[in-house]
Amino acid sequence: MSRSARRPRAAQSTTSATAWSTSTGGSSSGSARFGGSGGSGRSGSGRPASTGGGTGGNRRRSGGRPSSRPPASRPAAAPSELELALTASLDAPAGLTDFTELKLPQTLLTGLQRRGINTPFPIQSRTLPDALAGRDLLGRAETGSGKTLAFGLPMLARLSGGSQRRPAGTPGGLVLVPTRELAGQVQDALAPLGQPLGVRVLAIYGGASMGRQISSLRRGVDLLVATPGRLLDLIRQGECHLGEVEVTAIDEADHMADLGFLPDVTTILDMT
Repeated sequence: MSRSARRPRAAQSTTSATAWSTSTGGSSSGSARFGGSGGSGRSGSGRPASTGGGTGGNRRRSGGRPSSRPPASRPAAAPSELELALTASLDAPAGLTDFTELKLPQTLLTGLQRRGINTPFPIQSRTLPDALAGRDLLGRAETGSGKTLAFGLPMLARLSGGSQRRPAGTPGGLVLVPTRELAGQVQDALAPLGQPLGVRVLAIYGGASMGRQISSLRRGVDLLVATPGRLLDLIRQGECHLGEVEVTAIDEADHMADLGFLPDVTTILDMT
């Protein structure tokens, strides 16, 4: 398996969550969920949870002497229903053992075989059947464990076979990522597999020429990989429209929450 397909170089947390959301019509079902790594200590706002402050153990008493009482320990939060389900899934049967067991286009299978990719990783074997069936799901696995192909293969399969060229700036699939580095890695992994299928993959992100990205959007794109900020900029300029998005993936959703992107992500999903 090529490095770009198997081992992303992003230096985020060793475990990350990815959400897939699919629909049968022209609009997303909107049921994609965000999940985080176990024990991440995240607050519901998407920012790191507060770790002390106003009444901590270092505050002095009115007499001016430090308190001899140790800081009160906080009770551990009970695991959520989602956290319990993700943990339980680790004991589920491994699932398929070969990509040929899936109903993937033969062109896509040939592309995988040419890259020496024959046996799915655990995250792929557990998620691909449901993703190919159009179900919404959330997967969590370590960095470098094959999540990109886990959500990318079903997206390429779904977007392939279209006989008509999409209007400029109107993708059929959307992958949201937290960083420009990850955007490039996802594009590098999926574009070579999409090209024989006629699926055009484009990455857009901040810190690069917006003019070139606009030119690429105007030439047409099937699968768009984007950071939230740059995507919203291009939408406001009228260069990108999400009304025809059929399937969405949110890669490293927990890291996206850490960076405070959830309001932007919610705004984007509402447009699909």
